[in-house]
Amino acid sequence: MTASPTPGYEQIKACRRLHFIGIGGISMSSLAAMSHNHGYVVTGSDVNESLVIMRLREFGITIYPTHDATNLAEVDAIVYTAAVDESNPEMAEARRRGLPCISRAQYLGGIMTDYTNRIGVSGTHGKSSTTSMLTSIFVTANGVDPTIFCGAETEGLDGAYRIGGREFFIYESDEYKDSFLQFSPTLSIILNIDFDHVDYFPGTNELVRSFSKAISGADIVVANWDDENVRRAVADFGGRLVKVSAKSPEETPDSDIDYRATHIAFADGLGGFTLTKDGEELGWTQLAVPGLYNVYNALCAAAAAHISGLPAEEILSGLAAFSGTKRRFELKGSYNSIDVYDDYAHHHTEMTAALQGAVERGYDRVHCIFQPHTYSRTKNFAAGMAEALTIADCVVVTDIYAAREKPLEGVSAEDIAARVPGAVHISDFAQIAEHIRATAKPGDMVLTMGAGDVHKVGEMLL
Repeated sequence: MTASPTPGYEQIKACRRLHFIGIGGISMSSLAAMSHNHGYVVTGSDVNESLVIMRLREFGITIYPTHDATNLAEVDAIVYTAAVDESNPEMAEARRRGLPCISRAQYLGGIMTDYTNRIGVSGTHGKSSTTSMLTSIFVTANGVDPTIFCGAETEGLDGAYRIGGREFFIYESDEYKDSFLQFSPTLSIILNIDFDHVDYFPGTNELVRSFSKAISGADIVVANWDDENVRRAVADFGGRLVKVSAKSPEETPDSDIDYRATHIAFADGLGGFTLTKDGEELGWTQLAVPGLYNVYNALCAAAAAHISGLPAEEILSGLAAFSGTKRRFELKGSYNSIDVYDDYAHHHTEMTAALQGAVERGYDRVHCIFQPHTYSRTKNFAAGMAEALTIADCVVVTDIYAAREKPLEGVSAEDIAARVPGAVHISDFAQIAEHIRATAKPGDMVLTMGAGDVHKVGEMLL
């Protein structure tokens, strides 16, 4: 499929001085760095200091610690995140001056039109991990020079992106606020569809319809056929539909499966499987990441890579070499013979998968420090979050990370803690660290969990 540039992108592309509002996010920082590498004069603003921002400053990018109209004195165009609204002083100033403004998703959608094969990884869960698995496969394969745009920092990359050739553009396709409708995949992966982003999508049906729109222009879709909502989303797809399954032929709703994970086995929670294509065994791979959910991620990545022309042996080798993604069940270190992990899980389905994987690792006890993410998600999924947390042996719930939202009456972290037997609610990170030091013992695992800044507790322990 030949893609047309995103509306407004050509105007932005002709500018030389770009300002990124909310530059500290993983996606925005990658776009800023890529733009800098392509010769643009890049500036940005973000109220939160971070290692990502420090790295951008090392590139020579000016970053302001506040959002202020004066930051736009020497700017030709604006790139902004979905969290930025018209009341932002920089957005208001840009509108007043008539500067071209483009969203992060529109800008990314425009950039990818310069590439021949665009592999988009979509799904409610597992996008970053699967994009990272594809990174490991394509970067280690012979004669392939991919450009990568991931939603998380990835082992093997100095950050979350890679600038390569123009043949392959591999990217994470985010559904939040329909961002992925700005993209133009030639090959689209749908890992799963689970109701989320309740501040934007009214219900599951609307979410499924958005996925259907997002894949409508692709040539090929790799679909997890074990997910009912994925099957609904691809029902009217007119291109080449590639079905994958990690279930046995007896369990799978359709016998017409293109790629299957067979002989699945786990050792200390780490999965391995045989990749089969149309019933033919292509080879075995042993993963270094835990859980059945990562078997599904690897299977989808393998199918996409094989369709793209990579040899099976190089695909399986690339998967085996994949050691993980930042903040996705990431081992941060150890103290007193206690391993400290961090995981980005903030939806109850992700929490359940991560905690089951943690238990399967064989530690004496699993201590989970959970930070709920956004009031709207907590309001809708508090019961599911609490049920997931019962998998852990010891639970601490800290305050809700509001992100882009304002507090909702009657929604609290204390409510989640009250639903979990033995759980405690502690607001202060330093006090949580002291609590863990007093209760965790050698042979235990400590897992910080959430999409906010709860990882800081692990850093305090270490």
